[in-house]
Amino acid sequence: MQRKRGKEEITKTIILVLSLFIVFIGINILIQQLDLADIDITKNKLYTLSQNSINQIKDIQEKTKIYLIGFTKETSLEELVKQYKKQNNKITYEIIDNIQDRIDIKSKYGITDETQIIIVETEKQSKLILVDELYTYDYTTYQQIDLSEEKITNAIVSLNIR
Repeated sequence: MQRKRGKEEITKTIILVLSLFIVFIGINILIQQLDLADIDITKNKLYTLSQNSINQIKDIQEKTKIYLIGFTKETSLEELVKQYKKQNNKITYEIIDNIQDRIDIKSKYGITDETQIIIVETEKQSKLILVDELYTYDYTTYQQIDLSEEKITNAIVSLNIR
Protein backbone atom coordinates (compact mmCIF):
# COMPACT_ATOMS: atom_id res chain seq x y z
CA MET A 1 0.00 0.00 0.00
CA GLN A 2 2.82 2.36 0.93
CA ARG A 3 4.63 1.54 -2.27
CA LYS A 4 1.55 2.21 -4.41
CA ARG A 5 1.01 5.57 -2.72
CA GLY A 6 4.67 6.54 -3.40
CA LYS A 7 4.30 5.74 -7.10
CA GLU A 8 1.11 7.80 -7.26
CA GLU A 9 2.88 10.79 -5.67
CA ILE A 10 5.80 10.50 -8.09
CA THR A 11 3.39 10.27 -11.03
CA LYS A 12 1.47 13.34 -9.81
CA THR A 13 4.72 15.27 -9.37
CA ILE A 14 5.90 14.37 -12.87
CA ILE A 15 2.56 15.40 -14.37
CA LEU A 16 2.66 18.69 -12.44
CA VAL A 17 6.22 19.48 -13.60
CA LEU A 18 5.36 18.64 -17.22
CA SER A 19 2.21 20.77 -17.03
CA LEU A 20 4.16 23.74 -15.68
CA PHE A 21 6.77 23.28 -18.39
CA ILE A 22 4.10 23.23 -21.12
CA VAL A 23 2.46 26.36 -19.69
CA PHE A 24 5.87 28.10 -19.57
CA ILE A 25 6.57 27.22 -23.23
CA GLY A 26 3.07 28.34 -24.23
CA ILE A 27 3.49 31.72 -22.54
CA ASN A 28 6.85 32.24 -24.26
CA ILE A 29 5.38 31.43 -27.67
CA LEU A 30 2.47 33.80 -27.05
CA ILE A 31 4.77 36.64 -26.01
CA GLN A 32 6.96 36.14 -29.10
CA GLN A 33 3.91 36.27 -31.38
CA LEU A 34 2.67 39.47 -29.77
CA ASP A 35 5.99 41.17 -30.70
CA LEU A 36 5.76 43.51 -27.76
CA ALA A 37 7.87 46.64 -27.88
CA ASP A 38 11.11 46.46 -25.99
CA ILE A 39 11.22 48.51 -22.83
CA ASP A 40 14.03 51.04 -22.74
CA ILE A 41 15.12 51.40 -19.13
CA THR A 42 18.33 53.28 -19.86
CA LYS A 43 18.70 56.67 -18.21
CA ASN A 44 18.75 58.68 -21.44
CA LYS A 45 16.40 56.40 -23.42
CA LEU A 46 19.26 55.35 -25.70
CA TYR A 47 17.18 52.79 -27.60
CA THR A 48 14.04 54.85 -28.09
CA LEU A 49 13.65 57.44 -30.83
CA SER A 50 13.15 60.96 -29.62
CA GLN A 51 9.86 62.66 -30.39
CA ASN A 52 11.75 65.00 -32.72
CA SER A 53 13.00 62.06 -34.83
CA ILE A 54 9.56 60.46 -34.84
CA ASN A 55 8.01 63.71 -36.09
CA GLN A 56 10.61 64.04 -38.84
CA ILE A 57 10.26 60.51 -40.24
CA LYS A 58 6.56 59.79 -39.76
CA ASP A 59 5.45 61.20 -43.13
CA ILE A 60 8.24 59.81 -45.30
CA GLN A 61 6.74 58.21 -48.40
CA GLU A 62 9.81 57.00 -50.29
CA LYS A 63 11.22 53.57 -49.55
CA THR A 64 14.36 54.04 -47.49
CA LYS A 65 16.78 51.28 -46.53
CA ILE A 66 19.35 51.43 -43.75
CA TYR A 67 22.33 49.10 -44.10
CA LEU A 68 24.44 48.42 -41.03
CA ILE A 69 27.67 47.10 -42.51
CA GLY A 70 30.32 45.47 -40.37
CA PHE A 71 28.09 45.42 -37.30
CA THR A 72 26.85 42.28 -35.61
CA LYS A 73 23.23 41.54 -34.86
CA GLU A 74 21.73 42.35 -31.47
CA THR A 75 23.64 45.57 -30.92
CA SER A 76 22.34 48.87 -29.63
CA LEU A 77 22.52 50.18 -33.19
CA GLU A 78 20.19 47.43 -34.39
CA GLU A 79 17.76 48.31 -31.61
CA LEU A 80 17.86 51.92 -32.77
CA VAL A 81 17.16 51.16 -36.46
CA LYS A 82 14.31 48.84 -35.43
CA GLN A 83 12.65 51.93 -33.98
CA TYR A 84 12.75 53.68 -37.36
CA LYS A 85 11.05 50.68 -38.97
CA LYS A 86 8.38 50.64 -36.24
CA GLN A 87 7.61 54.31 -36.75
CA ASN A 88 7.42 54.18 -40.55
CA ASN A 89 6.98 51.02 -42.62
CA LYS A 90 8.70 52.70 -45.61
CA ILE A 91 11.96 52.46 -43.66
CA THR A 92 13.65 49.06 -43.55
CA TYR A 93 17.05 47.88 -42.47
CA GLU A 94 19.54 45.11 -43.09
CA ILE A 95 22.55 44.07 -41.06
CA ILE A 96 25.50 42.88 -43.10
CA ASP A 97 28.12 41.58 -40.72
CA ASN A 98 30.19 40.08 -43.56
CA ILE A 99 30.42 42.33 -46.63
CA GLN A 100 31.55 39.33 -48.70
CA ASP A 101 27.92 38.20 -48.57
CA ARG A 102 26.87 41.35 -50.47
CA ILE A 103 29.37 41.93 -53.26
CA ASP A 104 26.86 44.27 -54.97
CA ILE A 105 27.00 46.74 -52.08
CA LYS A 106 30.73 46.23 -51.60
CA SER A 107 31.51 47.21 -55.18
CA LYS A 108 28.89 49.99 -55.39
CA TYR A 109 30.29 51.84 -52.38
CA GLY A 110 33.92 50.65 -52.43
CA ILE A 111 33.71 49.08 -49.00
CA THR A 112 36.61 47.07 -47.61
CA ASP A 113 36.21 43.95 -45.50
CA GLU A 114 37.04 45.79 -42.26
CA THR A 115 34.74 48.77 -42.81
CA GLN A 116 32.03 49.64 -40.31
CA ILE A 117 29.60 51.97 -41.99
CA ILE A 118 25.93 52.86 -42.14
CA ILE A 119 24.38 53.43 -45.54
CA VAL A 120 21.00 55.12 -45.80
CA GLU A 121 19.64 54.61 -49.29
CA THR A 122 16.61 55.54 -51.36
CA GLU A 123 16.02 54.57 -54.99
CA LYS A 124 17.71 57.75 -56.24
CA GLN A 125 20.47 58.55 -53.75
CA SER A 126 22.32 57.47 -50.65
CA LYS A 127 24.29 58.77 -47.70
CA LEU A 128 27.18 57.08 -45.95
CA ILE A 129 27.74 57.51 -42.23
CA LEU A 130 31.16 56.46 -40.96
CA VAL A 131 31.36 54.84 -37.54
CA ASP A 132 33.61 57.72 -36.41
CA GLU A 133 30.73 60.14 -37.00
CA LEU A 134 28.44 58.35 -34.54
CA TYR A 135 30.21 59.62 -31.43
CA THR A 136 31.76 62.78 -30.11
CA TYR A 137 33.49 63.55 -26.86
CA ASP A 138 32.61 66.27 -24.37
CA TYR A 139 35.91 67.47 -22.92
CA THR A 140 34.22 69.40 -20.12
CA THR A 141 32.37 66.38 -18.70
CA TYR A 142 34.78 63.76 -20.09
CA GLN A 143 31.92 61.76 -21.53
CA GLN A 144 31.31 60.20 -24.91
CA ILE A 145 28.15 61.42 -26.62
CA ASP A 146 26.23 59.11 -28.94
CA LEU A 147 25.09 60.89 -32.12
CA SER A 148 23.72 57.80 -33.89
CA GLU A 149 20.07 58.82 -33.82
CA GLU A 150 20.82 62.36 -34.94
CA LYS A 151 23.04 61.21 -37.83
CA ILE A 152 20.63 58.53 -39.06
CA THR A 153 17.57 60.78 -38.78
CA ASN A 154 19.34 63.60 -40.64
CA ALA A 155 20.38 61.20 -43.41
CA ILE A 156 16.85 59.85 -43.80
CA VAL A 157 15.31 63.31 -43.87
CA SER A 158 17.87 64.78 -46.28
CA LEU A 159 17.35 61.92 -48.74
CA ASN A 160 13.58 62.37 -48.63
CA ILE A 161 13.34 66.15 -49.08
CA ARG A 162 11.44 66.98 -52.25
